Amino acid sequence: MFFFIKPSVIHLDCFTYSPRVYEYFPIQQSTKLYPDWWKKLPKYVEKNEVVWHDRPTMKSCYGFLELYKNSISIPMWSDLLIKISNRDVKWQFADLETNIITHEIDGFKDFVDHSEYQHLKFVSPWVLKTKKDINWMWTYPTYNLKNPDDFVFLPGIINYKYQHTSNINLLVRTNQIKTISLNAGIPIASLIPMSDSKVKVHNHSVDRSEYEKVLKLSFHSYFTHNYSKHKKILQERESKCPFGFGNK
Repeated sequence: MFFFIKPSVIHLDCFTYSPRVYEYFPIQQSTKLYPDWWKKLPKYVEKNEVVWHDRPTMKSCYGFLELYKNSISIPMWSDLLIKISNRDVKWQFADLETNIITHEIDGFKDFVDHSEYQHLKFVSPWVLKTKKDINWMWTYPTYNLKNPDDFVFLPGIINYKYQHTSNINLLVRTNQIKTISLNAGIPIASLIPMSDSKVKVHNHSVDRSEYEKVLKLSFHSYFTHNYSKHKKILQERESKCPFGFGNK
């Protein structure tokens, strides 16, 4: 007798209050957002007088293919212009709605030279939630950007069972005169589940009240260690469930 075990699935629910974002810029598998330059590549560079055999291009690069195969991407939901002029940083989103906020320097004062770098946090219109206790690694979609050195992407690990925002944390160099542009639809963050399970993305267009219900789960209840304290409460609650429903 043969027994077939259906592989587990991580259901990632993504909520936005914006019908425009939901319709045109959904969160999706990274394989649906391969960069255009990569799509146009031939599989091989033809042999020549110096090299007598065909050489594979990045079209067959295992590391590249596995990165896209095993991640999901958050696309930019609006065109963005950032103007930098001698430590003065200004920005404007095409949607005239999205905001950028910054953290106080004292919270990470010895990380970088703050006379040369400015922290920026793009406030995302998405909140994410899963029922499974899975960590997600945030990475920078380097291959999708024409000028990947415009930003220093700040990586991290997030668990969307206990925290739900998807804001984008970056650094920009301020000791220059430069205009940075990002186009709507370009991936701005890639998320890799630290699990072998298959990921299924569910995008939801909801009203503001439903969106706020999920968002406010991440709001601070404590002055310090908010995330770990909320997580502890949920874990203790699930451990007391006699049917183990909270672990599914």
